[in-house]
Amino acid sequence: MFTAHGSTLTTHGGCRFGIVSAATPVEPLHALENGLITDCVRILFEEEMTPKQKRVLGTLVRRLANLPWQRFASSGAEPLMPRLLWKAGITSLSELTAKYKVGIMFTIVIVSLQDEGKILFEEVLGSNRRLNDMRQVFQMMLAYCRFG
Repeated sequence: MFTAHGSTLTTHGGCRFGIVSAATPVEPLHALENGLITDCVRILFEEEMTPKQKRVLGTLVRRLANLPWQRFASSGAEPLMPRLLWKAGITSLSELTAKYKVGIMFTIVIVSLQDEGKILFEEVLGSNRRLNDMRQVFQMMLAYCRFG
């Protein structure tokens, strides 16, 4: 129940964010997997990368699926791990579930650890320091994700 006191609005228990924020913990799916992770990947693709850089990233990602030891693996086959194999690339975020968006972030980290990926992301971000910062933030977010 909301009551007005002067120019301020008071909610249940005096919490200015209301009963929902006071009684409901942060829900990982919407706060992290479909929230921060989606925003970070979207910003990387839409604001930092050129179309040419996205094509290079797509090539590097498709190569992961073609490595000899991946021959019998299928994308997303292990429910306790994020998806890593993307035969069509990763730069489109439309109509993907949160689990796949987490997989895209995981794939970006893996690619950025390889020589060609490191060169690409240093070009995208302008320096090795910014690449390391991006990788560290992405890894911290991935550490909080749950699978299965």
